[in-house]
Amino acid sequence: MEGIDDIHEEVEKPPINKKEKWLMISVVILVVIIVISSLSWLFIFRPISIEELCDNRFEAGDVVSLSGTITNITKHKTNYGTFSVLTLDDFKLFQIAVNESDYQIGDKYNTELRFQEYTFNGNKVISAPELIHSYMILPSGIGVVMDAVAYVSGFYFNLTSNNNGVIEYTIIQSNTSHPLSDFNLSLRKGQDFETNYTHSNIDFPLLFAYEYVSIVGDYDRECEIDSMSSLENGTSDNGMVEFIDVNSDGLLGTDDIFRVHIEPTLNEYTIETYQLTLGDGFTSGDFPGGGKYIINWYDGAYQNNFDQDTLGSNP
Repeated sequence: MEGIDDIHEEVEKPPINKKEKWLMISVVILVVIIVISSLSWLFIFRPISIEELCDNRFEAGDVVSLSGTITNITKHKTNYGTFSVLTLDDFKLFQIAVNESDYQIGDKYNTELRFQEYTFNGNKVISAPELIHSYMILPSGIGVVMDAVAYVSGFYFNLTSNNNGVIEYTIIQSNTSHPLSDFNLSLRKGQDFETNYTHSNIDFPLLFAYEYVSIVGDYDRECEIDSMSSLENGTSDNGMVEFIDVNSDGLLGTDDIFRVHIEPTLNEYTIETYQLTLGDGFTSGDFPGGGKYIINWYDGAYQNNFDQDTLGSNP
């Protein structure tokens, strides 16, 4: 006779019905979707910060969402318009430039950066419109420094006309007039620094540091594209520069005119620079010398709206 402890009652598990099976599958699918969505948000769709922008290299055609809090706003006034330059999250290495706006410090800023290929003196650069206008503060700042040097030396090139491929400057004098025969003239064009290399956002400060060193050295002689042995000639050898002695006194002085024949660049993605030098240019501390740093863009010469009255002058 079997004891009660020897009785093994087999209990069969009830089969899983179709409804429960689909419920389990649905839960697994939902979990997978949540994980994939979270990863996609983190690595693909989540807006990046301005600091993260610094850590990445992008290609032409990339579209990147950017988000940050505005912590500083400055105005950049140029003859191309006035721009609001925004600092996001106190990160000052990269700034955003937008058309003058009503943004306030503390506002949230969101945008999509559409990266394109630009060229600066032939150097390939990947950037976006909101970044390129903030970067242009750097070369225009170089122009302000060169204007100050020229003015302290004796004269300032005041942009008076910028139409139909003719950039016209009127001389504003702050020192003794000198005979036209004291001045030769050279027009030189900025060159690329690294052929077949594409620069990213992080390269911009270095790119313009090279440019500044080149400008202080009056560009190399091989950069020369036109010249005039004496301002008495009136027209440069290749016809790119005209000089007009307005009062015909044989001296370089106030109201005399320089006309530089340079066509605007083909589009907003192409930027070029030139240097017009007189006498010994910017490398000599003795007058006569000096000149004008010219940034040429899609609408002609680009520069800060700068008042010569704010410059220092010799007593």
